[in-house]
Amino acid sequence: MTPHTLVLYSAQETPEDARVDQVLLSLVPPGARVKFVPSSGDPDRSWFRAKQAYYARLGLTLDPYTRIDRALDRAAWRALLSCDAIHFSGGNTYYFVAWLRRHSLQNDLRAWVANGGVYVGISAGAILSTPHIGTTHLGAYADNPVNDDPTGLNLVNFAFQPHFDGTPGLLHELSRFAAQHALPVYACPDGSGVVVQNQEVTCIGEVIRLDP
Repeated sequence: MTPHTLVLYSAQETPEDARVDQVLLSLVPPGARVKFVPSSGDPDRSWFRAKQAYYARLGLTLDPYTRIDRALDRAAWRALLSCDAIHFSGGNTYYFVAWLRRHSLQNDLRAWVANGGVYVGISAGAILSTPHIGTTHLGAYADNPVNDDPTGLNLVNFAFQPHFDGTPGLLHELSRFAAQHALPVYACPDGSGVVVQNQEVTCIGEVIRLDP
């Protein structure tokens, strides 16, 4: 697998996320500009403004976002792929990947990551980076899918479960998922994260790995 750099958060909303933030800051240039890709429309830009303030506290600039859930601005997309880091938001993972497929953007993103771009995924955006996005509809998210194609970007060789609360039922579902798909699953509570750098996986916080 080509060396990749990914920073995967469960939520990016708690004080404990500062531990993951510090790793992110070590991976991007000081004062880096981060591009924002939402999973779906953000009409009043509330998601964007919240994340803009979040990154400003880290000394980073979050640029205006590029929507993919409509006719794509190809010039804006090319500009996005020239940046140091891209933030992929939370939301509906199936909706997210369906629009990436519709615009044939998967290979662009894989090439960008392979060429040194830092992929920052939050919840659905983190699941999007994996080979199989089926964890998005386990537990409380069982009614979430909008299509039946579970193929993600395949940037990593594991599955990811955000918002992990440690309940026995969800643990059982994740163990079964790992066995069924021959993929380890990283179960990540809010305030924790998983960092991938040059194929090495580092868990930050109370992350649990479930092997097939």
